[in-house]
Amino acid sequence: MKPISLILALLLCFCLSPIARAEGETPAPTPEVFTSGDYEYILLEDGTAQIIKYTVSAADLTVPDALDGVPVTSIGDRAFSKCSSLISVTIPDSVMELGANPFADCDKLTSIIVSPDHPTLAVIDHVLFEKATRKLICYPEGKAKSSYTIPQGIEEIGAYAFYMCESLTSITIPDSVMTVGYCAFAWCHSLIDVTIPDGLMIIEEAAFYDCTNLNDITIPESVTSIGPSAFCKCSSLTGVDIPEGVTAINSNSFQECSALTGVTIPDSVTTVGTLAFCKCTSLTGVTIPDGVTTIGYWAFSGCSGLTSVTIPDSVTSIGSGAFSGCPDLTVTVERDSYAAQYCKDNGIPYIYLDSLDWLNG
Repeated sequence: MKPISLILALLLCFCLSPIARAEGETPAPTPEVFTSGDYEYILLEDGTAQIIKYTVSAADLTVPDALDGVPVTSIGDRAFSKCSSLISVTIPDSVMELGANPFADCDKLTSIIVSPDHPTLAVIDHVLFEKATRKLICYPEGKAKSSYTIPQGIEEIGAYAFYMCESLTSITIPDSVMTVGYCAFAWCHSLIDVTIPDGLMIIEEAAFYDCTNLNDITIPESVTSIGPSAFCKCSSLTGVDIPEGVTAINSNSFQECSALTGVTIPDSVTTVGTLAFCKCTSLTGVTIPDGVTTIGYWAFSGCSGLTSVTIPDSVTSIGSGAFSGCPDLTVTVERDSYAAQYCKDNGIPYIYLDSLDWLNG
């Protein structure tokens, strides 16, 4: 099928009733993938091309401004991922939109080049930014610097922006940044220190996943959301204070943080999610604050050093295996509470909050 044929098909689709589409009666068609030389692309609604994959690994690459005579206006999520020989890439002025870091996991990439007059993109010291959204899109993985300060005025660190940047040991984030995106610093194994001032609001899913040397991070009071797996496998992280305003500790948020010895959970939290602190083997004591209603499945499972947990009577749901693999644990509960009955039913040693008498179930 020629590109013009797909354009006609798309126009036919857009003539369909919007109500029918909203109700799911006419799902959007899967875009046809075209191949042009070393590139795979799809057609967008306006008839222009989006590169979705580059199949060769050149050292110095200029992205084409057209494929099969169709203007290239977009590069999709991680389209050049794993181009292991790529050192330098030039993006033409025709490209107006970029997906999640198109150059993630290009381990030799040191240089990204765009025109100084590019309408939507900008480069500072070969780091790629999107002008309108003030988003940092890509820090080249091959840059040898050990520290980096994000420019003041940037508001978002995009998905995969620093993905697998092994040389970085220190990051300074300015107070203009409000969001750290999905997998933004994932697998930055050398990262030790992250400075985050007030201003940040959202830490998205897996933002610092598997940052195994991260041992010092202050989460500012401005943060209201910490996504699932945000600090999962940060095995050197020793302590964390979760700020007031965060309402949920999401699934896997601190899973396998094996050096974590203390955690402060604020009164604003209502949910401790599935596997939230699973295998935090150095964690010895946790106080669940009033206001928490749900402790998820396996939330503290495998916390082999955990000896004490206090659970208030606000908790009305505790998932299966929440405290499995905690051989020395004693839970402090309130009389006639859901937690007391849960411990009794599951054979977990517990004491009443107002008594030092042991109960044997």
